[in-house]
Amino acid sequence: MAGWLLENFYKMNISNISQIDDKIRGICKGGVALQEPLKHHTTIGIGGAVSYFLSPGDMAQLSEAVKFLSSNRVPLFVIGRGSNLLITDAELPFAVIKLKEACFKNMYRSDNKIFAGSGVGLGEFVNFAASEDLANSEFLTGIPGTIGGALIMNAGVRDVMDDGGKKDISISGLVEKIQVMDKTGKMRWLSRQEISFGYRSSSLKEYILLGAWFVLCPERKKNISERMRRFLAKKSGSQELVLPSAGCIFKNPKNCEMSAGELIERCKLKGYSIGDAQVSGAHANFIINKGDASYQEVKALMNIMREMVLDKFGVELEPEVEIWENKKDDSDG
Repeated sequence: MAGWLLENFYKMNISNISQIDDKIRGICKGGVALQEPLKHHTTIGIGGAVSYFLSPGDMAQLSEAVKFLSSNRVPLFVIGRGSNLLITDAELPFAVIKLKEACFKNMYRSDNKIFAGSGVGLGEFVNFAASEDLANSEFLTGIPGTIGGALIMNAGVRDVMDDGGKKDISISGLVEKIQVMDKTGKMRWLSRQEISFGYRSSSLKEYILLGAWFVLCPERKKNISERMRRFLAKKSGSQELVLPSAGCIFKNPKNCEMSAGELIERCKLKGYSIGDAQVSGAHANFIINKGDASYQEVKALMNIMREMVLDKFGVELEPEVEIWENKKDDSDG
């Protein structure tokens, strides 16, 4: 989940990067790594070295780091579990923050609502809700990532209804309000009405997400557990859950009866490889890393998938993964 400076990435010229090392180390007090390879922080195992990788120990450190980086025009991004990211192999002259400390993983109940910090894993959230006999989050079962990342991309699933129809359900349907931090390091709450959610998108990218209140519904634990098993079985039987991937590569196209995976499969691309990047044999909308796949190999494979679907069906696929690239990648198409 990218921070507010994503759109300005190409404009930045960090000339004083060596001068801020001591200051940023002092702010985060041990939670700083220089030239950290992001391939260790993405589920697909791809990503170049970033200038600063920060793990603030508390809210005060996060706020001070954000203010300092912003005032020094250092581009800043936030990463969760890296499950929806495709990142260039090139060096990245910016800072990445990961909210992995305990203060960003708080979770508690009040009436029929649950507060979850942005660093809470989706599996942890669903399990906690079930333990409290609170329903409606079961569709998040088996989706990798954190609460923060799920809110940024409005994570969800396409579920089959009792009448055989299909319906998209997403995390935005549970949201009451979200706590965020802006680029000045100030915290505030956004009500559901202040946020625009779309299909796998939201208006939250300009903020760092700290946590959210979710409205759920009381129900018997047995019924909740049965739905959790159903969603997990569906994913286990139809999606790539073993080999490294970034999740679904493309969004399901609007006004089309077939999903992105169905379109790609009908182009007979399952198993097609470029280097160590391969279209999954379990789900055609997944690209797996068979060992040492590069960013360029995945992008080339994505281009082939899009071109063949467009040529065969006249449908233009839009990436669901968030892509981080820089000027060195301009020529990759």
